[in-house]
Amino acid sequence: MKWKEARSRKIAEYVLFFYLCALTVMGIALLSAMGLPFSPMAMYNYYQLGIALGAFALAGIIYLTKDYVTVLTSSEPSRPISLLISFLIWAFTIAIVFIADFHGSSFKVLYFVPVIYAAINHGQKYGLIFSCLCVIPLIINDLLHYSPDGVNKALEADLVLGLIIFMAAWLIGGFLDIERDTIKKLAELANRDDLTGLWNKRYFYHALEDLFARAKKENLNLSLVLADVDYFKTYNDALGHLEGDKVLKKIGEIIGHAVTSEAVAARYGGEEFAVLLPGYSSQQALTVAEQIRKEVENYSFFGQEYQPAQKITLSLGIATYPVHANTSIELIRRADDALFRAKSVRKNRTEIYFSVLDELCTSYNSPGEDLLHTLKTLLSVIQAKDRYTRGHSERVTEYAVVVGEYLNLAGEELNTLRLSAFLHDIGKIEIERELLNNPLPLNEEERLLFQQHPVWGAEIVRSVPLLGKCTPIILAHHENFDGSGYPSGLKGEAIPLGARILRVVDSFDAMATNRPYRRALTVSRCLEELRRGAGTLYDPEIVTAFLNVSDRIFRLLAS
Repeated sequence: MKWKEARSRKIAEYVLFFYLCALTVMGIALLSAMGLPFSPMAMYNYYQLGIALGAFALAGIIYLTKDYVTVLTSSEPSRPISLLISFLIWAFTIAIVFIADFHGSSFKVLYFVPVIYAAINHGQKYGLIFSCLCVIPLIINDLLHYSPDGVNKALEADLVLGLIIFMAAWLIGGFLDIERDTIKKLAELANRDDLTGLWNKRYFYHALEDLFARAKKENLNLSLVLADVDYFKTYNDALGHLEGDKVLKKIGEIIGHAVTSEAVAARYGGEEFAVLLPGYSSQQALTVAEQIRKEVENYSFFGQEYQPAQKITLSLGIATYPVHANTSIELIRRADDALFRAKSVRKNRTEIYFSVLDELCTSYNSPGEDLLHTLKTLLSVIQAKDRYTRGHSERVTEYAVVVGEYLNLAGEELNTLRLSAFLHDIGKIEIERELLNNPLPLNEEERLLFQQHPVWGAEIVRSVPLLGKCTPIILAHHENFDGSGYPSGLKGEAIPLGARILRVVDSFDAMATNRPYRRALTVSRCLEELRRGAGTLYDPEIVTAFLNVSDRIFRLLAS
């Protein structure tokens, strides 16, 4: 935006030069109208000296306030004070002209000053109004002195002058009106997405900063909704990018119609959209997001039968200031986390940001403990390495707590299970990102490397005294009930109870969510696999407990 600021300053300098010249002309005309002579000796006259000093002082004030000069080419509306100044200049001009006329001089050309001032600051409309205000008194004065015995030369001259003033107002004001409209249109083109008609990403960030500052100042909510089209690459591959563009355009229309004028709806990326909702709580934003999601789901798009669900759908994530974030960047990250959670589970859903970390910190928050900082550090490491691991760990934590409560685990034991579940995959930070997201089957070397992550995770957790009780659970969470697991080949009850619980809930979430190498299994298929693995992969008692609380698990999965 530097070019725009430089351009505005240059225009302001030109307008300032006009003001200073106009002030000089007015000062000279005033001196002449008062009959004060222009000579060195006359400068000792108090009136003339006062007028000269006043003119210089006013010129200095105008120069010092040059940064506040408002011209029509600015995107800001004209200030009322500028209109008041226009009337004062007009009245001052009228007074000078009539005083000068009374003394036998003619300064009617000064009428250009208020007309040009009004045209520059307020456009063609006000330029024409002030041209009428200047010309009408001239015509009236000429008509009052009209003599039927001869030709009224003054009337003829003033009519010509009036037409020239009118043309000046018309041209100057008209050109500046066109200039201002052009600037507005160019600014809109620069900030609009050509395909959808929504705001673009650049404008979104600008609006986010403004709305966030306002929310912070006025203690208001600010909700952000991020939306992503599910399986859009599949649609593009099947029908081509032109048809894909039509889908994006229609979704943009649906989003634009679903939000109020105060909201900011933008195309955030390729098939991603963002909506800023000032003053909305998370639940109010959820209502808007669900309306958008359902309208997209129910709309009949061309070629939607090629989609996995035979329809075009959206996944949406919501985060709200100040509940979920304290900065604008953090707000985007939280909404993005919620969106990722929606897409990684079942897609075609809306998620409000939620973090198990908050509950963990609440459960363990006691004087002298720095667990909050430790967990945030570990969390940031997980997030930077693999986003799936973060969402997977949160879900596994929720499921493990449900099973633990069913098994009547004591409070401290349940909290240890909660922490262990959240950090059970922390060892994956030692594995390359490409391997974690590899859609192909692992070779023997890669498989052996992958099986080391429980050992690495236990070593990381062991270094944190407050997490010491989690170490054996994290180390053994991939041990099988029949002894065929890794890394130690433990069998039966030699495997810690917490690790046996994690083995079941970890496998369920892996089967029930989308992975890089396959799509999610149905819930019934997931339960069938757990029953089949009871006694070999899983502790039969834990599987039975999981099945008994499966309704609660399903509600968490669908929430």
